[in-house]
Amino acid sequence: MVPLLFTIMLQIVWFVPVLLFIGWIVSMADPHSRWAVTRILNMISDPYLRRVRGLLPTVGMLDLSPLLIVLLSMIVRQLLVMLS
Repeated sequence: MVPLLFTIMLQIVWFVPVLLFIGWIVSMADPHSRWAVTRILNMISDPYLRRVRGLLPTVGMLDLSPLLIVLLSMIVRQLLVMLS
């Protein structure tokens, strides 16, 4: 049971940066969120991005919140690998 739980957690932690990257690519093609895919990706990723945006200072027009989420997911993934 425990190895299955770690496997599921590793897959979720791996999926978060991939989801952010896909959302970034799609939002460049559809900046006004007219496509359903863009709206779905925004609904999934925006709550997490908003939480992190509140923690980080703004750097001009650059949003560093996805970078922090990717770094945190990499750290959590390494911790899970060490624990399993």
